[in-house]
Amino acid sequence: MTTPIDELRTMLAGMDEYERYRLMRRMEIEQSASENDGTPIIECERTPSGLAFDCPYCEVRHFHSLQDDPGGHRAAHCKPDSPLHNGGYILLPIEGKLPPAPVKRRGRRAR
Repeated sequence: MTTPIDELRTMLAGMDEYERYRLMRRMEIEQSASENDGTPIIECERTPSGLAFDCPYCEVRHFHSLQDDPGGHRAAHCKPDSPLHNGGYILLPIEGKLPPAPVKRRGRRAR
């Protein structure tokens, strides 16, 4: 008999590092939203271009405002099919840099 834990282990074993990272980030965001009246709190880092984080839904880096921005609620720069698109999120700047996201593995091209 297969248990839900067995199914989860099988699913995770079939994922590469990038896919596992995205899944974990999505789970963190969804947990945060459930604890904050539906609006997730997302840690971000300060860059010369403003506050930034790698979105696990859109698979791109989102930038907001100016470098000295204190954070707070923002309209999402997400794609329309992202669960963050309509309600936005609260940005929480951290000291230093966020851990880098794994590099997305590209498929091989046909010759």
